[in-house]
Amino acid sequence: MKKITLIDTTMSRAYELHKGRLGFKTKLEAAGCIDRLGVDFIELEPITGTRAEALFNKTAATTLKAVVSACVLISADNVRETWESVCHAEKSRLNLLVPSSPVQMEYSGHVKAPAMLEKISQKGAECVSFCRHTEVTFVDATRAEPEFLREGIRRAVAAGVKAVTLCDTAGIFLPGEFS
Repeated sequence: MKKITLIDTTMSRAYELHKGRLGFKTKLEAAGCIDRLGVDFIELEPITGTRAEALFNKTAATTLKAVVSACVLISADNVRETWESVCHAEKSRLNLLVPSSPVQMEYSGHVKAPAMLEKISQKGAECVSFCRHTEVTFVDATRAEPEFLREGIRRAVAAGVKAVTLCDTAGIFLPGEFS
């Protein structure tokens, strides 16, 4: 029988949708409910500069049973801070978020493909230096150039990343198309 792994992205997506409007207690209660569902991984919001984000990650990391996956924005310089916010979890990992379509690279990362590939190599290696169970998630992968994705995956793996995720964050592909 094949193993199905459940990764819940509610907490990281809530950050994107609500931009800090959810309170600490509300987020902690939501994370606890998700954990009680028995998912394998809970992806936490990225730390973007507020102490509340790091404190939430630290609190969630010490209370959740699921693997805690801390998101790292490729444009942020806070890999150490992000790792320190979840390193005391029973099981934790870092998840480097990479905008991969040309539009997202320029909008989110303010760079073009060659510079983004360099960032994948550098940030991937930096994440792995803190946490050997590092994942790279290519956001908006269904609108990325295939050559960019292939090279980005190659660089992530060369940096020591253990898992690669391709996301259809635009919601434009059906499962057969995505495969």
